[in-house]
Amino acid sequence: MGAWGAGIFEDDLALDVRASFEDALEAGRSVGEATEQVLESFRESLQDPDEGPVIYLALAASQLEQGELEPAVRDRAVEIIDRGEGLERWEEAGQEALSERRRELQRLRARLLEGSGSNPGARARTRRRKVRAQVGDCYLIHLPSGRKAYAQYVHRHPEYGPMVRVFDIVTDREVGLEELASAGELFPLVFVALERALRDGAWERIGSLPVTDFVFPKFRRALVNGPGVYHNGRIWDGERDTYVGDLPPEYQGLEIMLIWGCELLAKRIDTGRSVNDLVR
Repeated sequence: MGAWGAGIFEDDLALDVRASFEDALEAGRSVGEATEQVLESFRESLQDPDEGPVIYLALAASQLEQGELEPAVRDRAVEIIDRGEGLERWEEAGQEALSERRRELQRLRARLLEGSGSNPGARARTRRRKVRAQVGDCYLIHLPSGRKAYAQYVHRHPEYGPMVRVFDIVTDREVGLEELASAGELFPLVFVALERALRDGAWERIGSLPVTDFVFPKFRRALVNGPGVYHNGRIWDGERDTYVGDLPPEYQGLEIMLIWGCELLAKRIDTGRSVNDLVR
């Protein structure tokens, strides 16, 4: 799946690292023990020149969130940033994507150096509550503009996780379940990092509605190669890929297969920009 944004946790592997780290903490392990568990779990991937840097950066950021930053993890993360490790795929994505990633890395670097001291007492204040979402749950989404949007958890894929429908209601007012029950969809169903959105408070559960009309949608795996240009297309139906080459017109409106971060999805809803404008 890979990355869908420049942020440290806008990456499937980084989210897996944080989830593994937080699961260990929830099980009663210390930050040091949780760190050892993560490094052991991802031992083989650490040797990969693309995945290894992602793991250490996510681990360092996760330790920062708990208020306990280990010197060895901090130093390795800073080394990765200073040496430009793991930036090859961002270079391939173009100068704009590379510049945005570098800005994110420099922000993380500053936080790492500012938060280098251990503060065990901070962990109790910052540890995130583990959130359990259920199919049918409806959520209020806080948008950057201050407006509100709404979504429903409609399906969980065994590999890619929660899929949601975003209702075609973007407003300044609060909307109840009765109105949502008759609302349409703003765009086709998408995968989203739902647990993170709930932990961060970006999404708030407002109730539940039955999911009675779910049909698994098709996704395209090809990105746009240029305005109106779609090459090397593959269509995924939830189980298998079908290669189609140049995407036929009827497939060009399909959602790109990715897991949306809550920030990028909120930006899409708020601005009305197309998926092709936001994901390159």
